[in-house]
Amino acid sequence: MLRFVVVTACLLPGMHSALVIIQPALSPFAGIRTRSVPQNRYLGPQGTDAVIVNVTAEFMVVNSDTLCVTNRDVPDEARGRIVFLVSGAGAPLVGCPVSVVYSRLDEKGVAAWIIIFPNGQDVTDPIEFYHRNSGMLGPGRNAMLFVEVEEPAQPGTSLVDYLMDSWQKKDPIVISVRPDVNDWDDFYPRWYIQVLLRWIPTVVFGFACVLAARFLGKHLTFINAEFDGTLPAPSMRTRRRRIKFIASRLSIVHLILVIELVTTPALCAFIGIGGWGSNDILPHEMTLFFLTGLSGWGFTCDVLSAVFWTSIIKEIPGSGRGSWFGRLLDRHYMIKVAFCVLPVTLDTVACLLNVLYVNVPYDYLLTAALIMILQRVVGIQFLPDSHSAKDECSHGSRSVYM
Repeated sequence: MLRFVVVTACLLPGMHSALVIIQPALSPFAGIRTRSVPQNRYLGPQGTDAVIVNVTAEFMVVNSDTLCVTNRDVPDEARGRIVFLVSGAGAPLVGCPVSVVYSRLDEKGVAAWIIIFPNGQDVTDPIEFYHRNSGMLGPGRNAMLFVEVEEPAQPGTSLVDYLMDSWQKKDPIVISVRPDVNDWDDFYPRWYIQVLLRWIPTVVFGFACVLAARFLGKHLTFINAEFDGTLPAPSMRTRRRRIKFIASRLSIVHLILVIELVTTPALCAFIGIGGWGSNDILPHEMTLFFLTGLSGWGFTCDVLSAVFWTSIIKEIPGSGRGSWFGRLLDRHYMIKVAFCVLPVTLDTVACLLNVLYVNVPYDYLLTAALIMILQRVVGIQFLPDSHSAKDECSHGSRSVYM
C-alpha cells in the first residue's frame, strides 16, 4: 500500500491554498481545489505564516470515541497520514476541548487532521478561532496541520461519502493540503470592528450598571429617610428595626435593579476584556458561558417589568384591566414564578453544558427558540400595559395642573 509524506515549505504570500486529491487520478474530485481553513490560530500551521506548510500524505479514517481520554485506539499506521475522525457509537455525551484531541493525534505522529463541512456552510468559526487554554501545545510541538474543509459544489458527490467508501474498500487515497487564510484573522484586528463588537457594548453595559446602582441607591436612601422620620428618637432606630423596615418597603422594582446590578458589570467586564471571543485574553470556557449574553436573566427582568406595570394599571382608576398576560401573571403566582425561573434555568444550564463539553443535541437551539418565543409574548403584552400606564399618568398630571 502506498504511503508517503511530503512536507514542503515555500514563500507564497497571498496564494490561495486548498485540499486536492492527488491519487487516484480518476477520482471524481481529481483536480478540484477545496478550501481548507485552519480551525484555530494556535493549533497547527497557519495560512498567514511566512512559510506556508504543504502536507501530501495518504488518507486514513480514525475512530474518535476515546480520544478525549486516550490515544490508544489510534493505530500506529496513522503516523504520517492525513486523518479524518469518525465516531462509531455517535457523539459521546461528554466531550473535551479540541486542543486535547489535537494533542492526542500529534502524539501519534499524525501529519494532518481534517474536518469536512457541507458545501455552502461557513467553515470558519468566530468563537473557536481564538480558542486557547492550558491544554494548548507549546510552539515546538504545534506542527500537525489542522484544517476545516468545505465540500466542493462539484461533481455533485459528497466528499465525505467518497472518502469513507474508498477507505472501506481499502482503496488508497493521497491528499495534498495546505492552510488557507482564516476569515477572522484579518477581521478581528480592525479598529472599527473592535469598536462595534467590543467597546460600544462595553460602554452600554457599563452605563446600565451605573444607572442601576444610582437608582437603587436613591431608592434605599429614600426608604432609610422614611424610617428615620417614622422613629424620631435615635434610641428606637435599632439595626433590626431598620433592616425589617427596609425589607418591608422593597418591591419588584428593587429586584429588577439588583439583577441588573449583578449581570451588567459581569457582561461589561467580559465584553471589555474578551471582546466576544475576538482575542485570546480570557479562557475559552468563559466565552462559552457568556455566549448568550445572560439572556435568561434579561427575560426575567422583562417578566418582572410586566408584573410591575400590571400592578400600576390596577391602581389607576378607569385605566382598564391591562393585558391578558399581565392579568394571568397577577392571578397565578406559580405561573409568574415559572416565567421568571424557567428562562434563567434553561439559559444557565445550556451555557454550563457547553462549558463542560456535554453534548446535548440542539440544547442551544431549543433554549434560544423558547426564550425568543417567550420574549415575543411578553414584549407584545408589556408594551400596551406600559403605554396605558403612561397615558393615564400623563392625563392625571394634566388634570391636576388645570
